Amino acid sequence: MKNIRRYLGLTLLMFAVVVMSSCIKENLSETNKSESATVTLRVNESRSDLTSPNEGIKTLRVIVVNKSTNLVEFNFKQDYRGEANPPLTQKTITFMGMTTGEKDFYVVANEESIGLTEESYPIVGGKFEEGFLSYIVKDATRESFPKLKSEIEEKGLPITGYKKVSVSGNANIDIDIYYAVAKISLSFINNTGSDISIGGFTLGSFLENGTSLFKEGGVLTDQDNVTSSSGTKEVNKVIKAGSFNDIPDNKDLLVFYVYETDEEPDNYKIALTSEASNVSIGTLKQFLTQKSILRNNWIQVVATINLNAKEINIDFNFSVRKWDEKEIDVPSFS
Repeated sequence: MKNIRRYLGLTLLMFAVVVMSSCIKENLSETNKSESATVTLRVNESRSDLTSPNEGIKTLRVIVVNKSTNLVEFNFKQDYRGEANPPLTQKTITFMGMTTGEKDFYVVANEESIGLTEESYPIVGGKFEEGFLSYIVKDATRESFPKLKSEIEEKGLPITGYKKVSVSGNANIDIDIYYAVAKISLSFINNTGSDISIGGFTLGSFLENGTSLFKEGGVLTDQDNVTSSSGTKEVNKVIKAGSFNDIPDNKDLLVFYVYETDEEPDNYKIALTSEASNVSIGTLKQFLTQKSILRNNWIQVVATINLNAKEINIDFNFSVRKWDEKEIDVPSFS
């Protein structure tokens, strides 16, 4: 076995520094005019070569709520897609004139990927409604997810984070942000001696039509008016003869993203479409035995294709790990 440990550091680092009140005239509450801070938000993403660049931050929104008034103090939005290396470099944001005191920081990256817009949030100075941590993303037609890796180039993936912070004097503040979806990848061991072309795949009834925006909202259930269904995706891929350990193209050949779910394990099935003769991989077959698919998790499936009695069939093995902790354990399969 070979262990490779890398980290996708989707972390927001903030440094709060008190400045002279005479220099700041705006965004101060009546009770805090003598105290204000300049907060610098630095966004770092260090990623491994095993992570698609489109899985990073393309757009970023940060909402800061003053807990003493429950008013929105800042509603910052930045689009990084026009830069040379969009989500791969460090981003720095400075909030000047932030009042000191208790704050709620809400972070939403790539909001368009789940249909959110400017109108989805309160404006600066507006009242912030309670319960935003439990906000439910509704995707009735499943337009947003599931998505293939090839389908996230423009809008990316939803990544969110939250923290309650007391801003007073010099301070270093870390806010961890998490993928609001799960990643599922299939790597192949093709023991048939021949390449196999596939034109698509079908998934069992575990595709939800909604999710919690933040991890604090928890996994949704039927009581939250979300439902699951099956689905299909078209692809044009070739499973080359050999193992993903030796054939780079067989590694993570199929990658897609889904909302988290808490279905029964026998719903976690997949079938591949192939026009090759004697290829019995078109029947739904279970690829996961655990009950939950959780956000920010990467389910790595190894599909082994064998030729038995002149018929080709497929078996699955899997491992699950945190998406942002790049520790890869590659087992040997026969």
